[in-house]
Amino acid sequence: MSAVFSITSADKARLAASDLPSRVRELLGALIGLCRQTLAAPLILTVEALEQTLLHDADRARNPMQQADLMAQRGQLHAFAGHFADRMLDAVAEALAGLREPSIAAAAPASPPPLPGALGLSLVDEHEVDRDLLLTEMIRRETLRSTNT
Repeated sequence: MSAVFSITSADKARLAASDLPSRVRELLGALIGLCRQTLAAPLILTVEALEQTLLHDADRARNPMQQADLMAQRGQLHAFAGHFADRMLDAVAEALAGLREPSIAAAAPASPPPLPGALGLSLVDEHEVDRDLLLTEMIRRETLRSTNT
């Protein structure tokens, strides 16, 4: 009894471009189809669970700045969530298709492509600067209040 797992046209093209025997391509195609069928739902649920966790943490945040940060992270995650499962499964399919190729990536690490909706990195995070100013002001006010003459 054998099950047939459908694979996408991109996976078929990926396997056709690899230098593998036809029987190996068939087996890898079935394995990629099984991975897509088995992992798609858990990957989507993982992202949804992370969104719910961020929302819950934002509700329990003690200050508005922390709540705003968590909501911003949730917004970035929401923009990224739609493509997460597909990108992850494409990476699995790519790794399986290049199974017999020598590992050149291990010798020279490459930077990953930018994620959709992801912000670029900078030396100074504006939120950190605002937070530092806010904390400094809070300390100054508390010092003025609690000073005994």
